[in-house]
Amino acid sequence: MKLERFRVSNYRSVKDSGWINTGQRTVLVGRNESGKSNVLLALATLKTLGKLERLDASRDFPADLPPTSCTPGLGVVETVWALSESERRELAQILPRAADVTHVEVGRGYEPEYWVRFPSAAESSIAASPGRAKSSATAVEDTQTAEAPVSAEQPPTLDYDSRDLYEPLAEAIADNEVTDDALAVLDGLGADPGATDHELDPAPQRAGDGGSAAEKEARDWVIEKLPTFLYVDEYPEVEGSQNLSDYVRVRQEGRLEARHQYFEKLLSVAGLEPSAAEVLLTSDSGMRRQIVSHAGRVLTQKLRQFWTDRALKVRFDLDGEQFNTLVCDANSTYDVEINLNERSRGFRWFFSFYVAFAAHAGDDGENETLLLLDEPAVHLHAVGQRDFLNHLTSSINGQVVLATQSPFLVPTDDLSCVRTVTISEEAGTRVSNEPAGDAATMIPIVHALGAEISKALLDDSWSLVVEGFTDYWYLLGASNVLREAGSSAVPRKLSITPAGNTATVLYMTGLLSSGGVPAVILQSSRDAVGAGLSGGLGETSNVIFVADALQDPPKAGADIEDLLDPQTYDRFVRIAHKARLKERELEFDSQIARIVPRYEDAFRRAGLTFSRERVARTFVRMLLQNSDSALPPTSRARFERLFTMISDRFEALRD
Repeated sequence: MKLERFRVSNYRSVKDSGWINTGQRTVLVGRNESGKSNVLLALATLKTLGKLERLDASRDFPADLPPTSCTPGLGVVETVWALSESERRELAQILPRAADVTHVEVGRGYEPEYWVRFPSAAESSIAASPGRAKSSATAVEDTQTAEAPVSAEQPPTLDYDSRDLYEPLAEAIADNEVTDDALAVLDGLGADPGATDHELDPAPQRAGDGGSAAEKEARDWVIEKLPTFLYVDEYPEVEGSQNLSDYVRVRQEGRLEARHQYFEKLLSVAGLEPSAAEVLLTSDSGMRRQIVSHAGRVLTQKLRQFWTDRALKVRFDLDGEQFNTLVCDANSTYDVEINLNERSRGFRWFFSFYVAFAAHAGDDGENETLLLLDEPAVHLHAVGQRDFLNHLTSSINGQVVLATQSPFLVPTDDLSCVRTVTISEEAGTRVSNEPAGDAATMIPIVHALGAEISKALLDDSWSLVVEGFTDYWYLLGASNVLREAGSSAVPRKLSITPAGNTATVLYMTGLLSSGGVPAVILQSSRDAVGAGLSGGLGETSNVIFVADALQDPPKAGADIEDLLDPQTYDRFVRIAHKARLKERELEFDSQIARIVPRYEDAFRRAGLTFSRERVARTFVRMLLQNSDSALPPTSRARFERLFTMISDRFEALRD
């Protein structure tokens, strides 16, 4: 099963996180004390290695809520899981009336109890029970209507299949027009999460352990299929030397300390059972060498799949009763072996993390583990942090959710997996599925994008530098749609990189042009660029103007929004600002040529603030559901012309 989204409520600083979309990797970004750890800690309680435990209300219930509100049925974690085809068939064999089920919902509250829903089943309110589930849970039954929760926000990517999620919206959109019905449907799918007034959202009511034998088996099957959540916040270091006699003695006495437990994990990853310690103490020297030599080869092969920074070799050495872990940097002349205790702090962190995870997951267990990493890799260099992030995707099959403040753990190649975490006195911790928040919240994302531009100066990578996040969303969305249709799109070798604002783009234009660094600059204002270049900021060979994609290019320039059909853009504005525009009329100044300044002026006249970003997010959502409606022929042709210009300029600069 794959976790598609989850929600945390009534847990420490989190009154209601809102629905959080998840993918193969999900990155939570936020300032200190925003509640990132609380979100992960709550999610981790859904299924651990041991039995399902009762939560401590005196410690975990929000301190600013009355203690009497913490009732037995109060919800804490709600999750939605997508079933694979084989899992759907397996479930249907257990419970035939669940043959149409594609997703299951699992949650828990403060009591050690699960609830399970089958949203598409004929009778979806089926409770979880202990049965043969790995976690011993008593039964609760959901007597509410079991419709799958719908996220109020979707990440700005077109790789997410949202047809099931927005099916009602598709029915409300007809003839390539965003209608009033679509407005109502979208409004019903979810409002601005910051505007909710949710404090206590009761979990399903208890209803005993009723139901047929098939129902019980089905819910037990779901609980068994849940991956184990491995929450990691402290990263203990595996020691480079362990006394075997000491380990054997405390193990027999049942007094294993943390250092012994991690030594045991090290043995496991190297393919040795804990009993191997006794064998190493009693065997002859030849057998001892054979055992540790094989174990060193096993661990080296595994480690090299995960650590590609440079070639490393692990060798275990026996010095009497001491079991030493040696790591060497292999070179062409000879191997320089150094005890693990003497390696860098960063490498020891990485080594210990790998040992802890690999021992838990096992050779074939990664899919059964969902990693929750709280501020990982803080001891690694920036390059090491970025490599670590990439390895989490390329080398681990299971899903990963991590919380960080480091810009080097923000995947600039896939900002759609970034979730921003904010906190307020009234609403508590909230999580947004899109990069949004105050300046302090956005710092890691902004710095990550800045690092990407700086990286281009060093490694000759290509970037399409644009002004801001809205340009990123429009270009990414339209490019993906047109590429799927076989039309012009942004070249895959060009990374779309928001610079922040027009002034920053101008500076980067001059910096990159004068240095001969490969980059294409997409700019809205001709006058500003002309003035900047005349002042010595570089050449125009790598600059493209949005206005040139229009049939009658305005002399002053154009914004990316000017490529959209005006009527369609107006509908996006009214969807995005529906609550604010209620009973308000907008008056437009026809002398303002660009569409965004025109709306900014109209909103200002009405005493409102126009959010350009909110409209861009609405565009992405509508594009996910019905690309023909969001990109009618006129808009599509303009984006095709722009992408053709970008591709031609890119190829010319490469030549």
